[in-house]
Amino acid sequence: MRSNRGTDDPEATQIVIKRRLEAVDEEQAAAAATEKPQSDSQPEPVLPAGRRRKVVIYSAGLAFASTVALTLLISYAWYLQPDQSLTGLSEQLQRYALINTLMTMLVAGAAGGALANLREFLLLGRRQNGVPVRLEVPLYLRPLSSAVMGVLIFFLLQFFVAVLSVGGTTQGWALLHGRLAYVAVALVVGFGVRDLERARDVAATLIARRR
Repeated sequence: MRSNRGTDDPEATQIVIKRRLEAVDEEQAAAAATEKPQSDSQPEPVLPAGRRRKVVIYSAGLAFASTVALTLLISYAWYLQPDQSLTGLSEQLQRYALINTLMTMLVAGAAGGALANLREFLLLGRRQNGVPVRLEVPLYLRPLSSAVMGVLIFFLLQFFVAVLSVGGTTQGWALLHGRLAYVAVALVVGFGVRDLERARDVAATLIARRR
């Protein structure tokens, strides 16, 4: 009987309706508050024209300088003759050949990284928003990291040559055609530093097959 009286009371009914409307208003306000940051979110900041021009000049200049240096290192470097052996050379000559090869790998990696920067600008130039600010530092550091990777890839390739060669030789890097192969790998790695995970998978596959 009490429940029937409560539902028949106009004032109680109005109170219930009022509370329900207030609850609906609160839910709508909460939903609007959560959606407001998304609608009011600012677009990603882009590089001003002056700073973007500096990065382009840096990348283009480094690509040109590293390409010229790489050409000179390959053309005028000392190479081991096919009938010679590194063990028969003097220690000073062996050290010179190694330093020359490491410098070549360093420059090849830097050239690959600088060319990757130019390619990145060509891709980003198609965007309407321009080049994001967050890419400025990575674009400056990419040629440097690629140069380091060029040196590291030399030791990595030497490891694989020593592990996978059966009755072969590990002095191919001192020969002309052998060093060109190393330089080609350094260029590719420097150009695609972000794709090193693929190289890691290939290395793991080679080691697994060796076992």
